[in-house]
Amino acid sequence: MVKQGINILGIGKALPTKVVLSTDIDKRNHLSLGVTEKVTGLAKRCFLAEE
Repeated sequence: MVKQGINILGIGKALPTKVVLSTDIDKRNHLSLGVTEKVTGLAKRCFLAEE
């Protein structure tokens, strides 16, 4: 049995700067409320700012 190791190069954390709700996407695309969440399974999406 060959064991392979892993190396951790770094750790960090980031908090989302923008949250977009699925209902906002529905409104923007003229869809019935709840369609995007039903199709994707996601109620919101979180985005980080560009560095």
